[in-house]
Amino acid sequence: APEFSNCEDVAVDVFGDCEGLVEYTIEATDDCTPLEGINFSYQIDAFSEGIDGVDFNLNGNTATISRILPIGEHTVNWTAEDMCGNFSFCEMILTVRDGKKPSPYCLSSITTVVMNNSGSIAIWANDFDYGSYDNCTPQEELLFSFSPNVDNTSLTLTCNNMPNGEEETIQVEIWVTDAAGNQDFCSVDLILQDSQDDVCSGSASGQYAQVTGALRTDNFQNCQ
Repeated sequence: APEFSNCEDVAVDVFGDCEGLVEYTIEATDDCTPLEGINFSYQIDAFSEGIDGVDFNLNGNTATISRILPIGEHTVNWTAEDMCGNFSFCEMILTVRDGKKPSPYCLSSITTVVMNNSGSIAIWANDFDYGSYDNCTPQEELLFSFSPNVDNTSLTLTCNNMPNGEEETIQVEIWVTDAAGNQDFCSVDLILQDSQDDVCSGSASGQYAQVTGALRTDNFQNCQ
């Protein structure tokens, strides 16, 4: 019987709306029959559901799969027959992956102020979203972060981020991640301001005090 030479599990990235064109060619060798004389056929079990998941519309009598397949894991069963009537079989897993990045849409700028009781403010990456979307992942399942690290979802700013103590424009990146791990980002101008209570008061550390008093001698007489 023929011997398969590349019947191995493979993963293919597609860029359509949760589906895409997948092309894969199987190969085999035989002692007596040349490659062009071997008859190949395949049967695709969509989403590897077992015999109940076999879709006969996905069968073919060729060595090449060239089909639009949905994103997911599919089982392909190949058959090869030589010119002497000998058969061989093999099974492979064909994983179709979403390769398209999400489309990030962010607010162009946002203004916030430090809290008067702490001199700081916490912001969240998803607060900057302005309708980001993806071809496969629902909008409510997209992840938003300030870096490629999806756990970096919040950022705390203090008076230290505002050197003049009044206002500072800080550019931040808002990263959007879909369920397949694809990422893209947009840039936002964050305008950080002191509150009208002058929490930062021109000090980068956020600590400010006014000292008053009178000058006296060691005998408690006022200095002129």
